[in-house]
Amino acid sequence: MILVGLSGCVAQGASGGAGAPKESEYALGKKLIQEVFSVYRNYSRDSFDAIVSRDFNPIRSEYVNAVERGFYGAQQLDLYPIVDSVVTNRDLMSVSFRWEKKVVSYSSGNHQNLTGRAEYVFRDEGGQWRLYRVDGDDPLSRS
Repeated sequence: MILVGLSGCVAQGASGGAGAPKESEYALGKKLIQEVFSVYRNYSRDSFDAIVSRDFNPIRSEYVNAVERGFYGAQQLDLYPIVDSVVTNRDLMSVSFRWEKKVVSYSSGNHQNLTGRAEYVFRDEGGQWRLYRVDGDDPLSRS
């Protein structure tokens, strides 16, 4: 997990123990991931474009294009995340998660089960959380 710019944050996770998570921050992180996946499942470029920060790092247009290729590259059957941890600091929220994605290739008709780990960093932009950075195995750009 990359924590660039988030040093000194308190990790929020699903497990208890010392420094037990604040459910509200964990729940918000989980909700943000679910919202991104929901927009992806019902993909339109305009709706996806609206949830990505104008300051997306590194290059916004390349990321949005990769997501579009991922969506149209295969028939999307199922996609779901399992949130591992949420880290917050001021206006940034990092959500680390595992994911599973099931697709069917348009060309061969073969089913594929894809899995991976990713980190999405969201930024609060005037009361709206927008996707600011993606690290790891991004499920949206894979098909």
